[in-house]
Amino acid sequence: INAEYMGCSPSLSCVVCVVLMSGSRTPTVPSPTAETRQFKVTDIESLRGVFSLFDKDNTGTILAQDLEAVFLNVGRDPALASQMLFQLGVDLEHARVSFDDFFQLLVRADQQTEENGLQDIPHFGSPEPDPKVMEFLRLLDEYRKKCEKEGNYIEARKAKFKYEELRAREEYRQKAAIKSGQEQELHNVELAQKMQFLEFSAAWDKYMADYEATAYLSLEKLKERHQQMLQEFQETTRRQLTMKVKFSKELLALRHQEIALAKQKKYVEAQKIKSRADNMEKWELAKMDTEIEETINRKEAKLRHQHQLALQALLKRIQRDRQEQIKHRQADSQRLIQRNKNIRNDLVMKQTIEAKKANLTIRQSLHSSMMADLTVPSSPGSSLPKPFARTHSPTADGDRFSKTGPAAQRPESNGGRMRHTFPNIGVR
Repeated sequence: INAEYMGCSPSLSCVVCVVLMSGSRTPTVPSPTAETRQFKVTDIESLRGVFSLFDKDNTGTILAQDLEAVFLNVGRDPALASQMLFQLGVDLEHARVSFDDFFQLLVRADQQTEENGLQDIPHFGSPEPDPKVMEFLRLLDEYRKKCEKEGNYIEARKAKFKYEELRAREEYRQKAAIKSGQEQELHNVELAQKMQFLEFSAAWDKYMADYEATAYLSLEKLKERHQQMLQEFQETTRRQLTMKVKFSKELLALRHQEIALAKQKKYVEAQKIKSRADNMEKWELAKMDTEIEETINRKEAKLRHQHQLALQALLKRIQRDRQEQIKHRQADSQRLIQRNKNIRNDLVMKQTIEAKKANLTIRQSLHSSMMADLTVPSSPGSSLPKPFARTHSPTADGDRFSKTGPAAQRPESNGGRMRHTFPNIGVR
C-alpha cells in the first residue's frame, strides 16, 4: 500500500512485509542441507533426548508452543523459535512439530545466528509490542486517515483491513508470548518440584537403606552373641557336671576287693573282679554321659528359648521402628505434595490474573488508535470532513440532520437504549 508513503521498499524482507505480502501461508519446514553434517550422532541423540522430554504423549511430536522451551534447553535463543514459527504462519495453539522439523529449524536458527548475529534478530518471543509492527500500525493508521481526508475510501478501507489484520496478528503474538512464558514458568516450577521430590525420595531411600543395614547388623551381632553364649554355656555345664560324677557303692566295693586280692597274690580272682568292675564302670560312665547330655540339652533348650525371645523382641522393635519411619515418610511426602500443589495453584491463579491484565492492556494499547478515531467529539469546535459537515437540530418531525452549522453529535434516546449518530464516512 503506497510503498513510497510508507517509506520502505516492497522487497524489504522485514516481518511487516512478510505479514502483508504472504496472506494465508501453508506452514513449511526448511529442507535438509549440508549444514546438518556438523552435528555428530551423539549430538543428535542428545537433541532427541531433550525433544522427548516435551513429547508427553509419546507421539513423536511436540506442541509448537513448546518449541521455545526446547530451544532454551538445547542452548539456543528461544526468540529464534518464535520468529521462525511466526514467519511460517504456524498456529502455536494447535500445530505440532516433529523431531525432523525441529532439527531443521535448529539448523536454520544456527545459520541465522552465524550470518546475522543474535542482536539483529527481532525478539518475537517477547510479550512486549514489536517496535517494527507498532511503527507500521502507526503508518497504516496515518495512511487511512490521509485517505479519509482526501475522500479515497477504497484505499482507506484496504488500509483499515490491513491494519486490523496486522493488529490481530500482533495481539495474538503478544498473547501467545505471554502464554508461552507462563507455561515455561509453570513447567520450570513443575520440573523443580519433580527434582525436589526425587531428591526427597532419594534421601528417604538412603535413610531407609541405612536403617535396614543397621537393623541387619544388630540382628547379626545378637545372633553371634547368642552363639558365643551357647558355646560357653555348653563347655561350662559339661565341666561342672563331669566334676560331680560319682560311681556306685557296688563298683567301689569291687575295686576294693580287686585291690585286696592283688595284695594277697590271688591274681586269678583279682583279674575276674577287675573285669567285672571294668564292665560295670563302662556301663555307669555311659549312663552318666547320657544323663549329662540330657541335662545339657534341657538347659540348652531353655537358653535357646530365651535367645529366641530376645531375637523376636528385637525383630518386633525393628519392625515397629520401620513402620514408624514409613508413616513419617508418607506424612512428609503428603505434606510436600500438598505444598507443591498449593504453590502450583497459587502460580496458576497469579498467572491467570496477570494474563487477564496483560490481555486487557494489549487490547487497549492496540485498539486505542482506532477507538480514539471512533470516539464522538465532545467539543463544539470539533469538525467533520467538509463533504459531510452538518448540524444536528431537532425539528417538528423528529431528529434530522440539517445542512448548516458545526457538528454537534450527542447520544440520542432510542426505546430506552442509547445510540450514537455518526457521519457516513465509510465506517461499518
